[in-house]
Amino acid sequence: MLLIQNAYMIDPASGAEGRRDILIEDDRIRCIMPRIPDELLKACRDEAKTGMNGKDVADELEILDAEGMICAPGLVDTHSHFRDPGFTYKEDITTGARAAAKGGYTTIVMMANTNPPIDSTDVLRDVLDRGQKENIHIYSAANVTQGMQGRALSDLPALAAAGAVVFTDDGKPIMDDALLEEALIIAKKLGRPVSLHEEDP
Repeated sequence: MLLIQNAYMIDPASGAEGRRDILIEDDRIRCIMPRIPDELLKACRDEAKTGMNGKDVADELEILDAEGMICAPGLVDTHSHFRDPGFTYKEDITTGARAAAKGGYTTIVMMANTNPPIDSTDVLRDVLDRGQKENIHIYSAANVTQGMQGRALSDLPALAAAGAVVFTDDGKPIMDDALLEEALIIAKKLGRPVSLHEEDP
């Protein structure tokens, strides 16, 4: 068990803000209170003893004094470059996930400018399957156009069905107006945003 004491908690969802103690057990938040009473800690320890066949867990309560620190819900990054597949010498899914977690991010969306690009369900499923093994929530973008070349649309409905949460060609603008309009119409029907660096190089 981990007891975080004296944290300044900010929770936009509930509107709660102020000094709180947070008790964590088995990687889950057990309770949040202005001050967690000793009786509750004792009850949690007794429960843990029962679950551990009488093993003494008195020394297994770790206390972290978070005085001067802010505690908030996990951050979300909707534009992360994990460079996997193809450029893993820069970053891969595992190192990216660890860095994100260290920085307080619990959810990220990987960009699709990889090699091969994420313009097919096979590549998308591969990165999502590997992402599920990490300790944060990992989602992925998929490419608007095949190979990020701006000439033919990727199979946007299939990519959405396979788990793409956004469509992008990232740093490559789509110069064909009609093609982009078609992509936007399809994406709207699929309920997926399109995120672009839309500029004329």
